[in-house]
Amino acid sequence: MSSELCFKGNDDISKLCKSLNTGSTSIKRLVVEIDNASNNIQKSSSAMLDATRNSTASIARIQSKSHILAQDATNLLNDTQRAKLSLLKITRSNDELSHKVKASLETSSAIKTRATQMEVEAVHSLEKAIRTYEEKQQNLRKAIEAGRIVDEIHVISASIKEISSQTNILALNASIEAARAGQQGKGFQVVAERVKKLAGESTEAISHIDEMVVQVKNAFLKLGKSSQDILDYMNNEAKADYELLIKTGQQYQRDAQAILSLSEEVHTSTELMGSAVADIEEVIEGVSESSSRAAGYTSEMKESLGEMNVAMSKVTDSMEGQAEMSVQLRESIKRFIIFPSM
Repeated sequence: MSSELCFKGNDDISKLCKSLNTGSTSIKRLVVEIDNASNNIQKSSSAMLDATRNSTASIARIQSKSHILAQDATNLLNDTQRAKLSLLKITRSNDELSHKVKASLETSSAIKTRATQMEVEAVHSLEKAIRTYEEKQQNLRKAIEAGRIVDEIHVISASIKEISSQTNILALNASIEAARAGQQGKGFQVVAERVKKLAGESTEAISHIDEMVVQVKNAFLKLGKSSQDILDYMNNEAKADYELLIKTGQQYQRDAQAILSLSEEVHTSTELMGSAVADIEEVIEGVSESSSRAAGYTSEMKESLGEMNVAMSKVTDSMEGQAEMSVQLRESIKRFIIFPSM
């Protein structure tokens, strides 16, 4: 194919030479086209080989990253499980706290009710004690007024005692006059003796009455002092005790109201915390599901990338074989010596 055959004429040899020249030209073009094609194939194979190698390296990196992602997804799933357990403990603790707060609400409400009742009863008792004090004070005044009658009785008894003394003197004088009268005054003397005796008995009775009056007066004085002591105790100590009891009841009410308000705030906080925990639990449940799906997806992606890596390795091997075949083809084509057409 290095040169053309040149025969002139129309004989068979000339025709054969022309046919050989035509075939040689066609073979030249074919060899050139094959050479160009093999050159293009070699370039394309080299580029594709570089691309497949880069793709294989990228797939290997992605596969490594997917392994890390799968591990991270597994760790996240484990973390969400632990978070769910922690939230469960928080929920239980919050429920226990809520029950205790409800019990505290009931207790503080009961304390407030009892404190109110104690204040009401103390007010009633104080009012009753004041009324009793006023009644007893009035009765004591009446008793003191009645005790003054004893003084009047003492005055009357003193008058009677004086009259008895005068009567005794008169009876004595009458006896003396009757003795002077002799026999005629005996009847009068008997009467005088009887009057004298009656005056003595009256004096003795009056003395006994005086003793009784003194005893009654002393009894009235002691009764007045005891009653006044009782009234003073009721007015000072008992009244102060009732007032202290009322103040204590009012303080109990304020304390119970403070505890009640605090318990209500804690109860509201526990309800809000329970709602927040429920929301967080819902979010964590969603994260757990997403993590579970992500772990599945990354595992599947890892497997797919592994399969793709194997396929790309095979493609690389094929491309390397194709590149090698292109080189061999070019080496074979170089054996043909082709000159440009004249």
